[in-house]
Amino acid sequence: SCNPYFCNLAMEAGTNLLIRSAQAFGLGQKTGIDFGIDMAGTVPTAEWKMNMYNEKWFLGDVAQMSIGQGMLLVSPLQMSLVAGAIGTGYLVIPHLKRDLPTERWRLPFPEQHLKIVREGMRMVINGDGKERGTGWRAGDGLSVTACGKTGTAEVGKGATRRKNTWFIAYPPAENPTVALAMVIENGESGGGTTAPKAGAVLRAIFN
Repeated sequence: SCNPYFCNLAMEAGTNLLIRSAQAFGLGQKTGIDFGIDMAGTVPTAEWKMNMYNEKWFLGDVAQMSIGQGMLLVSPLQMSLVAGAIGTGYLVIPHLKRDLPTERWRLPFPEQHLKIVREGMRMVINGDGKERGTGWRAGDGLSVTACGKTGTAEVGKGATRRKNTWFIAYPPAENPTVALAMVIENGESGGGTTAPKAGAVLRAIFN
């Protein structure tokens, strides 16, 4: 959870690569779920920003988007699909109805790159052997090894500013069968507010 690192990485990679990567995970488009409400959210571009706000695109916009801030908008369902895609290498179309055929496609990223992200997400919950990660509360007492990521997004400005706290996860780490995303409005932090509640859900499933 080092914002400066990811801001600098995104600025080095560039706007177009960051946008294409977000879109590869299904962000900025509807999920295709068989339900009445399906929100696409927003992956902002220079053209979108000019149309919406009549403002130019700045390098700071890339930095903000890289850590889930700024004009980026996602839903918990989208982020659960992101978690599952990282764990399995496939993005799926979610369904509520039983016995519908599985629709999925492979992420356009090398397996060795996904392995790096998976190991980072494993350490978020399980630590590195020396220190525990920011999401350790999600794995406390859990009978399987899970991988996850905490998140804290600021909403509003000035006196109305508040935080929405996030946690995504996929367990078991070795062969994921569950993808989870949870957001709690007006929380303190992803690790302190949301990870414990996500852990309760995961324990109910696996324990």
